[in-house]
Amino acid sequence: MDHFDDQNHFLRHVRVLGENYHRNMLANQNLHVEVWCEAAGMLSQLFKVSREFSVQAYSSGGFDSLTAKKDLADRICEIAKPTVILHLGDYDPSGKSMFDVIAEDVSAFVIADRPCSSVTVDFKRIALTADQVFRYSLPRAAQEDRQPHRAMGG
Repeated sequence: MDHFDDQNHFLRHVRVLGENYHRNMLANQNLHVEVWCEAAGMLSQLFKVSREFSVQAYSSGGFDSLTAKKDLADRICEIAKPTVILHLGDYDPSGKSMFDVIAEDVSAFVIADRPCSSVTVDFKRIALTADQVFRYSLPRAAQEDRQPHRAMGG
């Protein structure tokens, strides 16, 4: 809004802005952090936790598109600092494969387009990992063997 009826209208607008002010907790950090999850249904729960720290939560469900991957890489390059993407996904072959492909493609775009060498992206799979599946005796897809797999991304 850039037009106001009078001074009082402007002052009401400024008060509302002040009441909704939230400091960006990542502004003075050396890293930019985002949380990504495979299931869009988890976004509201993740955002309730991440917003306190100014960390955006996204669903990676639509990231089979090169355009979406390129858009993410462009955003990382625009932020212009090292970025960490924390990923939560199913522990099944498609979930693991999707994570690997997104990380590989976005990393390649960032390397090709970054404004300086300090702009990097690191994808860390924080759930579900092989260790978590084994530790908590979580059920696994029928096509998987019964040995825990090496966790991707750490």
